[in-house]
Amino acid sequence: MLGSTRVARFERMSVGKTKLEGSKSSVDVKKPGQPGFLQKLFDIWSNVANHRNGIISWEHEGGAINVLSPERFCDEIMPHYFATDKFNAFVRQLNMYDFHKTTTNKMDHSWQHQWFKKDRPDLLVHIERKKSVKKGVVRSASARNRSR
Repeated sequence: MLGSTRVARFERMSVGKTKLEGSKSSVDVKKPGQPGFLQKLFDIWSNVANHRNGIISWEHEGGAINVLSPERFCDEIMPHYFATDKFNAFVRQLNMYDFHKTTTNKMDHSWQHQWFKKDRPDLLVHIERKKSVKKGVVRSASARNRSR
């Protein structure tokens, strides 16, 4: 007996997509070996409704992403994809995957990555998270070998 516990059932939408029964949106299933952030990012920018609502857009013929309304992005999109709704956390993730701002204007929220392109999810496998380096602990291979 399940009591008041609800059992979630998934319905197949299309290749790689599932929809939680009763939910309004579909979310791509994370592909093996592919970072969840990148898949979610691609899903967000692939959702035509987000563009029609004036929240986000593709720039430079699909070579850059643009957040037109950071406030609405945080309120209306981020809660559906991420555990946080803080714009700074989103920007930090972009930086960790080596996305670069397209201008120096602080009011412009547009980023690009050589492997993040409109209609090209196959390129996501080339994007890697930056490696963290501890400050002041960078040693050459020969120095590591001498210390053994």
